[in-house]
Amino acid sequence: MYVMGTSALHVRDTPVMRNIAAIGGGGIDVTESGTVSTNNTIIQYNQAGSSGGGGMHISATTQLVLNNVTLSDNNAVYGGGAYFGEDASVSFALNSVFRSNTATLGGGALYLNGATGVGGANVTLNDTSVTANSVTAGGGGGAFVHSAAMFLCGSGCIITGNQAQYGTV
Repeated sequence: MYVMGTSALHVRDTPVMRNIAAIGGGGIDVTESGTVSTNNTIIQYNQAGSSGGGGMHISATTQLVLNNVTLSDNNAVYGGGAYFGEDASVSFALNSVFRSNTATLGGGALYLNGATGVGGANVTLNDTSVTANSVTAGGGGGAFVHSAAMFLCGSGCIITGNQAQYGTV
C-alpha cells in the first residue's frame, strides 16, 4: 500500500503479506503527512530495498497507531519490521508484536531516523514485544535509534532475544 498526500489509511482485519518494494515500504509506504491506523493486522513476509522498512516505511509527518498488529518475517536494509523518518509520530498498543524481522545494516525490528536540528521519529511502545529480530552487518537487533529520534519502551513492553553485531536492543 502506498499512501501519498494528506491521506488517511485505515487497515482492519487484513493481512499485508508477501510484497516487495525496490526502495522502501514492502508492505505499507507513507511518504507525506497523514494518519494511518491498523487494527488486528498481520504484516508479514514483506521486503524493501535501499530506503528500508520491510513491513512499513513511514517517512513523513504521520500519526500512526497500531493496535493488535504483528510485524514478522519482514526484511530490509534498514528497519526490517519498520522504518520511521524524522517526523513520524508513532504509538503501538494492545499486544502488538515485532518478531523475526531482519535488517542488513540497522534496526532488525525498528529503525528510527533523526537529524540534529530537524527532529526525529517519536516512537512509544506499550504492551508490545520485540523478540528474535536480527541485523546481519550492523546494530540494533531490536531497535536502532538515530540522532534526534526518541524511543520509549513503556508499560508492558518486552525486548528480548534480538541479535546484532552491536547493540542487541
